[in-house]
This record gives sequence, C-alpha cells and structure tokens, in this order.
Amino acid sequence: MKNKRGFTLIEILAVFSVLAIIMLLAIPAYGLIRGNVNKKMYENKVSLIRVAADNWAGETGMLVTNVEHLINEGKLEADNEAGDFVNPIDGTSLLCRILRIKKDDNFYISELTSEENCDYDSLLRI
Repeated sequence: MKNKRGFTLIEILAVFSVLAIIMLLAIPAYGLIRGNVNKKMYENKVSLIRVAADNWAGETGMLVTNVEHLINEGKLEADNEAGDFVNPIDGTSLLCRILRIKKDDNFYISELTSEENCDYDSLLRI
C-alpha cells in the first residue's frame, strides 16, 4: 500500500484562490480605513493648532501667526526633534501655514488658512 503525502495540485490551487479572494477584499478595506485614520489625525492636529493659537492670542492680543511661531513660543510641540509639523494626509509641512484670529465676545477664534508664510516678522506687517 502506497502512503499519500503532500497536497494535490487542485488542493494547492484552491488554497491560493481563497487567499487571493481574501486579499482582494482586505487591501481596499485597509486603504479606506487608513485614509479615514489620516483624515481624523489631520482634524485633531488642526484642532490642537487652533487651541494653541487661541491661547497665544489671549496672552498676546496678536491676531495673526503661523504654526512654526507657535512651536517656537512653546504653545505646540513639533512632531519630531527636527521641528517638523506634518500633515498626516499628504505628508506636507504645516509649519508655514497662517492662522488668522478673530476676537468675539472676549473669546479668540482662530482659523488655519491655506496661506503660507514662514517669516513671522513679515506676517506682522500684513
């Protein structure tokens, strides 16, 4: 009597087919989840920036700043030791993004704009 060892070609193909179907479903789902996580991380970063700008404006009375200045003032922490503050969605730097701040009923409300200017001193002249 001959002992049967190993798998047949049909069994191996069936396993690979099942794995391929699982991968076809898992990879797009992972991309979607990762995109949602990055979007939420960006929204949280923007909220953190706005709170820091509101607090800074309350202390100084100034109504314009950029992210880099808030980090230099100690109101925000950089993402790493190099001083970067990165957009998690696309990997671009947020350091030079300008915040415009309005005072409304003794509260400061900041808005992170799409404008960029890394020179804080020139922002004060605008």
